[in-house]
Amino acid sequence: MLRFLHAADIHLDSPLLGLDRYDGMPVKTLRQAGRKALENLVNLAIRKRVRFAILAGDLFDGDWPDVNTGLFFVAQMARLQEHNIPVFVISGNHDAANRMTRSLPYPKNVHMFPSDRPTSVKLDDVAVALHGQSYPQSVVNDNVARNYPPADPGLLNIGLLHTGLDGREGHARYAPCTPDDLLRSRYQYWALGHVHQRESVSRNPRTLIEFPGNIQGRHVRELGPKGCLIVHVDSDRTMKSEFHPLDVCRWARIEVDCKEVTSSGELRDLVKQHLEDALDEAEGRLLVARIVLTGTCPLHDDFHAHRRHYRDDFRAAALDVDANRLAIEKLEIRTKATQDDDQTQTLGEDARSIIRQEVEMLRKDNDLLQELLTDEGWERLFRSLPRELRDYSDRLQDIGSEEFQTLLERAEAILNCGVSDEQD
Repeated sequence: MLRFLHAADIHLDSPLLGLDRYDGMPVKTLRQAGRKALENLVNLAIRKRVRFAILAGDLFDGDWPDVNTGLFFVAQMARLQEHNIPVFVISGNHDAANRMTRSLPYPKNVHMFPSDRPTSVKLDDVAVALHGQSYPQSVVNDNVARNYPPADPGLLNIGLLHTGLDGREGHARYAPCTPDDLLRSRYQYWALGHVHQRESVSRNPRTLIEFPGNIQGRHVRELGPKGCLIVHVDSDRTMKSEFHPLDVCRWARIEVDCKEVTSSGELRDLVKQHLEDALDEAEGRLLVARIVLTGTCPLHDDFHAHRRHYRDDFRAAALDVDANRLAIEKLEIRTKATQDDDQTQTLGEDARSIIRQEVEMLRKDNDLLQELLTDEGWERLFRSLPRELRDYSDRLQDIGSEEFQTLLERAEAILNCGVSDEQD
């Protein structure tokens, strides 16, 4: 039986911008997680005695801030060389040829496919042909898969491609192609990269098309286990891919339905139970969680008006569950008030009522909201603000319509309660 490893999107030493904004985040551990995950990958390849390893693009996040990033990668590849494991690599949009101004001599076991055209490498002892092309620049809009060499009928053909296929949410549609384009090549295996979510595009045991996902989640949009694939090839060339987690830190988005909650104490206990369940699923890893409150709840206004209090209470609950393996990244409030809008009393003409009317108008008039979110709309708003508030203009101009709706809900809740915690 032949075994090989397929991984992609390592993003070694990714800067992980924005972590410092959140109190209590294990920033140092998260910044080292990519290196630990790569070490886990090498350990797995050695332990499973794979014949070769494939890295399908985005080893790095662009040019290294210092040479230590490259040296660490070289050291890990040298460990594979000691065990006679060759590594076949293509670059992707993040580490394309025109983005990397630094270079290091890789160990002899590393083969980097060129960026000017697709090429092939044959492993005669196991009757395998690998075909691939690196990115010449960070944006590739051509269907490069069409130019890959024809399949060798006497060999197991493996294609390496960094692609968004026909579109995947959250990923640019680079090197676009369809699954049918890949199947027409008659390759037995397509080792894809670029999409950070694990996906089996084709499960036919004689024609696998696989995204392994990235090896370490970097933020709360990259949820769940992250790792690589070990592919087992039988003597008749039927194949089976087996996922192996490599991540050392895991991200979770924990939704808490608050419809039955009537007090902050009840909510804290409910959140604590959700955190315990999520930590069990992390299987001994550090878990970084975003708490999302949902449902129609009588505490809706209080959530918004005392957001910091609730966030800190949940962080205390996380410390109680496991101070070493659990951290709260953020609190997100998606609840709804129990009172219907049409039951609201007719407002008077005092300042607070006028503000309520303006908030309600923005919430219901999407065209007006979109007009406000244009550059001209922001400029009109900032001109009406006191001078001491204009320093926030850069931060506010990055806000999208969904986040602005949340801010409107918070403003309304503060007006209803007449009080607000200090903002995040």
